Amino acid sequence: MTGRASIGSLALVACTYGELWQRTGDDPVQDPAGKHCFDVSADLSNNLAVEWQSANAYLYKTWKEGLCDSSKWPSVEHTEYPPSTEKHVAIRKLGKGAEAALVAPLAEAASTSVDCRSDKTSKPIEIQFTNGASNASKIRGCQDQYACKPFKDCELALAHGATETVTIDASFKYFVFTQHDGHGETELYPDANLKYPVKYTIEDPKMTTIPEMMERMGDMLSADADYIISMPTPGHQSHCTEIDFKNGKNNPYYQAHGYQYTSPPWNLGHCSKKYNWFNKNETIAPGVEETLLGTH
Repeated sequence: MTGRASIGSLALVACTYGELWQRTGDDPVQDPAGKHCFDVSADLSNNLAVEWQSANAYLYKTWKEGLCDSSKWPSVEHTEYPPSTEKHVAIRKLGKGAEAALVAPLAEAASTSVDCRSDKTSKPIEIQFTNGASNASKIRGCQDQYACKPFKDCELALAHGATETVTIDASFKYFVFTQHDGHGETELYPDANLKYPVKYTIEDPKMTTIPEMMERMGDMLSADADYIISMPTPGHQSHCTEIDFKNGKNNPYYQAHGYQYTSPPWNLGHCSKKYNWFNKNETIAPGVEETLLGTH
């Protein structure tokens, strides 16, 4: 697309959300009546996207940071991926109102697909993702079960309500779905047999409720109770570590090492219920048990 912004030579390099460089604005050449919203998203953790952004950022100099407001522009009418970027850059055109209602069946019929495998000769596994979250979502496949490195970004901005079939292989250990409004992430893990679902709907991150908070504190209400603390893995929070000190803060190990377990990053009480998969348990000192949990 051309004619988006005034001529300039300065490449904008600031990321709006983490590693994503995002801009939104109008395009008088394509849409002289101003009935659509346009946005661009580039994953600057990828060198191809960095090269593209350095060469094209001046076209978006007058655009604002962020993406189109999905509540005002609910229909993604067109998504373009510059060929040189291997889908690490997405340019979208969004519509609204009655016009959006007419376009929606066409958009649904024209669901996209992407082969996200690092090795295209490996055995393919297909997952059909539908974005049921309130905002556009990034789909990142993690190829290490404990830390999301290395990873493959299979989709930068799957629009609300859109569907995309992603082809992966056995190297993908779990997925992280990042919301473009900056309000959190959700994750998907294979089942106990290491199988992914054929279809999966991305959802909004869930907030911790007051009853859940009270349940975590339940073990701490009596003076002689154990002292239990927990900490999700920094970053994508794919795992949670839970430590149980028998006899509470009177435990000799806690009295010697309690300074290491301050809040933050440690939380009072058990890990959240979403960590429903047992990984391992070990005794790190007399009366002190450490448990590592994951999600499935």
